[in-house]
Amino acid sequence: MLDAQKIARLFDPNITFEPDLIGPPPPIELETNKKKKKKKRKSSIPSQ
Repeated sequence: MLDAQKIARLFDPNITFEPDLIGPPPPIELETNKKKKKKKRKSSIPSQ
């Protein structure tokens, strides 16, 4: 039963079981960790 729950969790990470033998599903990660794009600054040196 434990192996079946682990395999099912691989297919659907948010699946829940009754009784749950492998623990709760991992928390859902929010996409707030995206890297922000850097703004291009105007150069003080004129281009030639």
